[in-house]
Amino acid sequence: MHKYQKAIIIGGGIAGKLAARVLSDSFQEVIILERDSKTEEPVPRKGALQGKHLHALLLAGQNGLEELFPGITEKFLSSGAVKINSTHELAWYHHGVWKFRFDGDYRTILQTRPHLEWHIEQYINRIPNITINYELLAKG
Repeated sequence: MHKYQKAIIIGGGIAGKLAARVLSDSFQEVIILERDSKTEEPVPRKGALQGKHLHALLLAGQNGLEELFPGITEKFLSSGAVKINSTHELAWYHHGVWKFRFDGDYRTILQTRPHLEWHIEQYINRIPNITINYELLAKG
């Protein structure tokens, strides 16, 4: 039974969607107000300026997403995300030196921002008390 009646979230990016998921456990209705248009496929959103960048989903983020959306990691991987051994396969230049590579068995999932956000939204769309309203906020 939900303790509270209604939550309104301004912004339907990744943070807004994750907030909606968490709030959906306590509120009867969760409404996300998003200024961008709804997309029918994973494409960069106008409001996400980093939308064309590669995103590295670190283990803690992966574990958090998996807790909120069981099975999402497999969805990422089966639809194009790549899992790498980031201590061995990633070249990292930091503070003027290349970091030492080793087989540390630390895995990172690489994907685009639209790919990541698209899959989160597909899970959000299955939660009956969450609604996303598009093209609502003033464009500035």
